[in-house]
Amino acid sequence: MVKPNIQSRIFFYILFAFSAYLAYLLIGPYMGTVVLAAVTVTVFQPVYDLFVRLTGKWPGVPIALTIITIFIVVLAPVSGMVSLAVQQTLEFSADVSSLVASIVEYPSLADLLTRINLLLAGLPFAQGLQLTPQGVYQTVVSAARTVTAFLAETAISLSGASLDLIIGLVLYVSLLAALFPNYPRLIDMLRKMSPLSDEMDERYIRRITIITKSMVRGMFVLAVIQGLVMGLFFWLAGVKYASFWTLLSIFMAMLPLGCGVIAVPVGIVHIMLGNLWQGLLILAGYAVVVSGIQYYLTPRLVSREARLNSALVLLSVFGGLKMFGFMGLVYGPIIMIFLVTTVEIYLDYYRIAKSATVMEEITPPLAARPEEMVVLSPDEMGMSQAELLPAMPSSAKAPEVATSAERSHNLWAAVRRLPQIASWRPPGPWVRQQRN
Repeated sequence: MVKPNIQSRIFFYILFAFSAYLAYLLIGPYMGTVVLAAVTVTVFQPVYDLFVRLTGKWPGVPIALTIITIFIVVLAPVSGMVSLAVQQTLEFSADVSSLVASIVEYPSLADLLTRINLLLAGLPFAQGLQLTPQGVYQTVVSAARTVTAFLAETAISLSGASLDLIIGLVLYVSLLAALFPNYPRLIDMLRKMSPLSDEMDERYIRRITIITKSMVRGMFVLAVIQGLVMGLFFWLAGVKYASFWTLLSIFMAMLPLGCGVIAVPVGIVHIMLGNLWQGLLILAGYAVVVSGIQYYLTPRLVSREARLNSALVLLSVFGGLKMFGFMGLVYGPIIMIFLVTTVEIYLDYYRIAKSATVMEEITPPLAARPEEMVVLSPDEMGMSQAELLPAMPSSAKAPEVATSAERSHNLWAAVRRLPQIASWRPPGPWVRQQRN
């Protein structure tokens, strides 16, 4: 095989970059579907391997069974939950004005606003700021309408049978059918394409695989469990639109903030409205049961290698949502763990390699590598032992007669000269280069 020269390498790299750019433009509109399919294959690969062992010779049966399992376990419950949430979101959006108006009419709210105004009057930077029931009503109604309109639009777009949704679903199923049987070969191809060492490649692949599985199990599965349990307490407390608040709790549980952002205000509002036991039930359910589920299941669902600092998790999730939308929940943590792994590899490999390079520069190399050296005997060199001995340094010869003190002094001098003796090479043809 002809070894490519520099010009051909440069041309190939330019051609490769150009083809990769064209491929990105081609599949860019469906990049979210591709990433979602890759994440699904990574998580459900053990299920596919189980069906392969059970079915044996039929290659298409494990793929079909795995896809059916995904639809039953994931897509069907999500579709039913979204459909129910759409209905209650629309109802909540229509009733939010009357709901807030009824809350504003309660005397307890007016007393609370009076206390807040007295507190604000004592603050130097809040002079002239006064809260009124009408102002609170307008602010809450505007915010509630904005939030519910966004949730309703998102839920309708997820549940609607649009052309883009149908195309994405067909593409998603096709990618699953193609990736499941070829997953090991795809990983092996990525290893071969990478110019890094096998150890570094394995570290990248292991960390990204672990964070993907832990993200699905810890972020989505745990969030669904927490949200459903919180929804059960909403239902027991008689909260209206329990399905809507359940879906909102599931979404907030995916974030580092947790579903307490929903449960605590709802419980406090019920206590303020005089529904004491309902509010206490919601707060106790969140503080004891939901938090206990999180502390109990998180170490069992999330690997230690996939755990990030809470600030990095918060930054990656919100940054991903800002840049990529809902799929940012998937992209953000993967990008962050990729960055953290890159920094770790630099500290473990390249920083040490730099120090080793400096040591190699200050250490003089040998005349030849050990495998290229052949030691010659005195007979092969045509020299006698007597002719060789004068060539050695005098420090390497032991004294003929020495007292005890002289022997101690000479021994200490010999120890001090050990590095020099170890690096000394005698003159003459002691070694010769091995010729092929």
